[in-house]
Amino acid sequence: QRAGLAVAEFVGINDFSGYYARELFTIRRKSFNGVTLKSLGKRAYTGGYIEPDCTLTDGKNKLTKNIDYKLSYSKNKGLGTATVTVTGINYKGKKSTTFKIVERKIKDCSIVGVESLQYNKKAQKLPKLALKVGKNVISVKEYTVKYKNNTKIGRATVTITAKSKNLKGSVTKSFNILPQRASGLKVQSFKNNKVNLKWKTVSNCDGYIVYRQNSKGEYKKVAQLKGRSKTAFCDKNLKGKRYSYKVRSYKTVSRKMYESFAASATAKR
Repeated sequence: QRAGLAVAEFVGINDFSGYYARELFTIRRKSFNGVTLKSLGKRAYTGGYIEPDCTLTDGKNKLTKNIDYKLSYSKNKGLGTATVTVTGINYKGKKSTTFKIVERKIKDCSIVGVESLQYNKKAQKLPKLALKVGKNVISVKEYTVKYKNNTKIGRATVTITAKSKNLKGSVTKSFNILPQRASGLKVQSFKNNKVNLKWKTVSNCDGYIVYRQNSKGEYKKVAQLKGRSKTAFCDKNLKGKRYSYKVRSYKTVSRKMYESFAASATAKR
């Protein structure tokens, strides 16, 4: 399969049974003359080095990378014309081709780190926000970030706009700012088939929602308490020995309810 010295083995059969011989021969490297190198066209900017594979054919045969040839690249990161050099392995000589690296639309990037945040009386910014293309992370110097409605509980937006020549356009994403978590959740007692729960007051909420875990491991709503001062709940008529609970504070904004991250506790007999 590779150019160079090879061995042919001869094993006798029938009247020549028992005969065995070996013969050395040379597989010569073939010239790239007659090999077709398919054009690579254009590639959009990725923030990293772009290394497309090449398609080479010798008649009806497709050449195999790292067996028939190897590749090297130059000027293959920023906008402009990149060069691919094909160096023969089973073939002798070199061939080259070029491709254009063009600007990438922001809408074609992966936007990661858009997630719900907890209200803290300050302007909220997404700490893990990033633009990615595959495994490549695009530098924050190449785009601007602008927030809207990010100081209060509800729906906020972030707009990412191209700043460098490598990117084009803008994208707006929305995310939730949730009420503060109902902290300090405790099981005060578990007796007479009742579980008494207690937690700390959340100053910026409209009330609380209590969830209990069922036999399938799912948390189902068992109570909704209106008013931020309603920080206790009694779950009655319980026959089991172990129950897990979650409590979320909530606030209604423009008819939509926003629930906080959950506080958890487990009651055991």
